[in-house]
Amino acid sequence: MLFVPGNSQKMMGKIPSLAPGPFILDLEDSVPPKENERARHLVGDLIRSAGSDYELHVRINDMSSPYAVDALAVVIDENLSGIVIPKIESPHDLRCVDAIIDEFTRQHGPS
Repeated sequence: MLFVPGNSQKMMGKIPSLAPGPFILDLEDSVPPKENERARHLVGDLIRSAGSDYELHVRINDMSSPYAVDALAVVIDENLSGIVIPKIESPHDLRCVDAIIDEFTRQHGPS
């Protein structure tokens, strides 16, 4: 797996020229807080435009962060291969992510 900073449009733009993956688009430690919103949208746009040609995962922010829920809302898409959840403190963190994904897909469909 190759980690790609979610705030680097240049690096994400190189994905098509690389082997088919898998890739982890990082919204956590590699993205400064002031760039988090922009990174979420860059990553979401890439996931939606890449189709199923690439194995794309997203490393969201940890669940104690103010950015985690927003990240999930932007990146949930049928082209997303998986979500990496950092700094899990308890089973509650996993249940939280699962509930957010269920609610989003119930309201909006899988993509």
